[in-house]
Amino acid sequence: MIMDLVVARSIPLKVAFELFLTKIPPYLTYTFPMAIFLAVVYVIGQFSEHGEIMAMKASGASIKYFLPAILVFSFSVQLIMFYVNEFVAPKAYEREKFLLSKSYNNIAVQSRENVFFNENNNFYFFRKVDPKNKRFEEILLIELLERGNIKLIIYAKKATWDEIKGWTFMDGEVYSLNKEGDMIFQGRFKEYKVVLDRNPYQLVPSSKPIEEMSIFEIIDQIRLLEGTGLNLNNLKTEFHIRIALPFTCPIFAVLALGLGLNMGRGGRSLSFGLSVISIFVYYVLFSIGRSLAKAGIVPYFLGAWLGNIIFLIIGSYLLNKKR
Repeated sequence: MIMDLVVARSIPLKVAFELFLTKIPPYLTYTFPMAIFLAVVYVIGQFSEHGEIMAMKASGASIKYFLPAILVFSFSVQLIMFYVNEFVAPKAYEREKFLLSKSYNNIAVQSRENVFFNENNNFYFFRKVDPKNKRFEEILLIELLERGNIKLIIYAKKATWDEIKGWTFMDGEVYSLNKEGDMIFQGRFKEYKVVLDRNPYQLVPSSKPIEEMSIFEIIDQIRLLEGTGLNLNNLKTEFHIRIALPFTCPIFAVLALGLGLNMGRGGRSLSFGLSVISIFVYYVLFSIGRSLAKAGIVPYFLGAWLGNIIFLIIGSYLLNKKR
């Protein structure tokens, strides 16, 4: 895509290079665990090839002396990974959008699901926004008091927009609450006029896809939308995933140590192949668990941690074999 911009739109090479840099932080999440796995397997394989593991056993030293140092290293990388994922990557996404908006003069706004933003102390949630076809489905409006308590909740199955009349929510329900949070009014409506100073094309650019949110923004959304009746599987699964992913670093370190100790001689030639296969299997399990959790088939925690749990069990078993 970057080369297309350079060739077709003649963007400066400086902008193209900056676009390239913005794409690096989001992918570091997947490269940190693989780097740790490859490093540990390779080093332990080297020790095995040179007979140092055998010498340790002969001297009576436990081969598990490797574990504390490796865990300290992997937990350090885990903290770096969390920082990059939650602070650097969102900024990179924002910068990429800004650079792309400058490169493309007229970008067609695509439809998007789960659009969320706040304006004038009101929080808006659109399950689906399709500006081109003028389709806006499953809308939730939460109006807050100055102290942050919920004053009004409006849910509508769909909405329409007119340049003169503005926004109209249709076929929905309205709930009014007092300062103590008790419901004082509940009713249904066919049409409900809403003051929102944004046209349909301004909704999507103002919102963030869930992949671009930090874990703290996800927590805020879950707290805000909890109890509204909306399906929060996607948000809750993503929250657990953000916690589970950094823990792949120590788990992969344990697995790599177990594999390295069981490979024996010839470990150097197998280390890269084992790392690639293990990463592939892990992300297959990760994708399966995430899909099951988002579909509500398994609990959020189990879906997010499925790959971690399985790989930790395998790594612990391999280490116990070398006890």
